[in-house]
Amino acid sequence: MKIVAMANNDHVEKLEPRLLRMATVIAEIIEDKGGCLPHDLEARGFTRDEINQRWSKAKEASAALIMDAPGKESMKRAAK
Repeated sequence: MKIVAMANNDHVEKLEPRLLRMATVIAEIIEDKGGCLPHDLEARGFTRDEINQRWSKAKEASAALIMDAPGKESMKRAAK
C-alpha cells in the first residue's frame, strides 16, 4: 500500500492544514500498523482536544489518501 497525494481530489485539497496533517498521519499509521485509533495520534504530537475536534473528518479524509499506486510520490515525502 502506498500513501499518495491526490491532486485532483477537491475534498483533500480544501482541507485546512492541521486537518490535512492529521489525515496524513492517520494514513501513515494505517500503512505502518494496519489501523489507527485516536490515541495513536497523541504519540505523534496531537492534543486530545485536536483529536476530539478533527478525528471524524481526518479519518474520512485519510481514506482518500490511501490507495495502491506504485510509482506515485509518497505523502510522507510530499508533506515535508
